[in-house]
Amino acid sequence: MAFYLSPLVAVNEIDLSTTIPAVATSIAVAVLRSTWKGAENKQKLITDENELIKEFGKPTSTAACYRDILSAAGFLRWGNKLYCTRVMPLSATFAGTKATSGAGTDFVAYTTGNAYKLTDLPSEDPDQFHDDFPATGTDPFWMIAISRGAWGNKVRLAVADYATYSAMVTGGFSTWETYNAISTVDTAVESAEEFLIVVQAQEQGESTWSTVETWNVSTNTSKLDDEGISQYANNKINQESQMVRISMNPLQNNDTITISTSAFQTFAGGDNDLGTSITDAEIMAAYDLYQNPEEIDVNIFIDSAKSNDVKQYITTICETRFDAMSVLDCPYSAVVNNSGSELSDLRE
Repeated sequence: MAFYLSPLVAVNEIDLSTTIPAVATSIAVAVLRSTWKGAENKQKLITDENELIKEFGKPTSTAACYRDILSAAGFLRWGNKLYCTRVMPLSATFAGTKATSGAGTDFVAYTTGNAYKLTDLPSEDPDQFHDDFPATGTDPFWMIAISRGAWGNKVRLAVADYATYSAMVTGGFSTWETYNAISTVDTAVESAEEFLIVVQAQEQGESTWSTVETWNVSTNTSKLDDEGISQYANNKINQESQMVRISMNPLQNNDTITISTSAFQTFAGGDNDLGTSITDAEIMAAYDLYQNPEEIDVNIFIDSAKSNDVKQYITTICETRFDAMSVLDCPYSAVVNNSGSELSDLRE
């Protein structure tokens, strides 16, 4: 119906009862304990279950891991925005290996006795490995897995310098174990400052090796590739690789590099816990990454069988933010294998 309050001014009535209001998107937070792999101290946005498994691995037999992964996967069945942060025991270590000679194929893998923990890195960020621990002595470079844990022991690499790669292209070094992995890479190594790294890995639960990354990098700190992106090894690999981090020796910068591997160099030294467990304080520190509403937009905090102290901490964060809610689990003992007593035990 329309009527006029004054000449040429019409007022219309619109029935809003049939209008569907816009609903705020649910953006959840999950802290994942002792997963197969995955970044720590980071807010990783996950949009589906496949991405969750790719980033953090399949659920393992560790109770905390499979409960957290399955809770995250459960949310992703209905939502598509989930921030995840991985937490590992303090003693967990990075797998890795060191190229220990400027000429030849000498590599020395880390052991559990000398492998790095996260707290060994001043930045507590493996992306800054090159700044925290630049390779020393005559070692051209060191490498570690991108995150802590035994998964890194399933990573290996092949390396070829300019002379070796050029010879392989014409059929040289065909008896090397690394020959097929290196010679079939369709990217030219064009100068004595450049070298090729081929990264192979075994998938979780698998025993076969497959090439997952190849890196044509340089010791030249100002070298750019055809797309204008830095080709310097520290920059290229540490900014783009989903598997490894490298630390070049500053003495190697802008110099010829002569190192090639006739056999694959397997990372070692990665360990999940070395006998220690994740503390509530470490879990709370992961949730702290999401406590400031001015820095990150989230509105659901997922618990998944954390301790009562952690549950209270999550609730406090939500109350402080004023824009989020916590979804807390009840004790497993009250509802699992407790037929007939669930309600009474939950009330206690």
